[in-house]
Amino acid sequence: MRKRLISAVICILYLLGGPGKSVANKKAERAIQERFAATGANGDDLTVAIQEFSTEEEIQNLAQIFAQQGEGALQKALAKVKKGLFVTGNAAAAPLVIVQSKTEGSGRRLQIIGKAPTVSTEGEILTPHPDYPYTFIQLEVDDKGNGKGMLIPFAALLFNDQGRMVLKPMSKGAVQLVNVHHEK
Repeated sequence: MRKRLISAVICILYLLGGPGKSVANKKAERAIQERFAATGANGDDLTVAIQEFSTEEEIQNLAQIFAQQGEGALQKALAKVKKGLFVTGNAAAAPLVIVQSKTEGSGRRLQIIGKAPTVSTEGEILTPHPDYPYTFIQLEVDDKGNGKGMLIPFAALLFNDQGRMVLKPMSKGAVQLVNVHHEK
């Protein structure tokens, strides 16, 4: 009887795709390391939830992809990256693809690039322009996590000959962010 029960369980697991297959195929959701909130000069709230920071090696790999294969290949590579999420105004949550943090004096500067979100306004759904698929967020915070920042809602991401990121905004001007603060 016990052998039959074990055989039945093994058959069921095999038919369902093997033991632990669903767990193995799903990427474990990473915990949020830091969360920031801010208010835009336009009145929209911004929330940034960072799960992981970009490494210099990752940035160099992206620069190499851009140099060798162009902007389309870069966008394809970034489509597979998720470093966290951000939400602004009445837009849907959008993934972060690059998150850098650099110490400056007693504070730091965070440079964050996310996929430009889909926005719902007055019953109309606006999708990002295909040539400007990213949102750029810069936060300058003190040692307590308070500060200011700016947001460029739609931009293209490129790399120059030295392998440094270059943003090409869709329009001039940026949304100034006030009341930037670290949330616990």
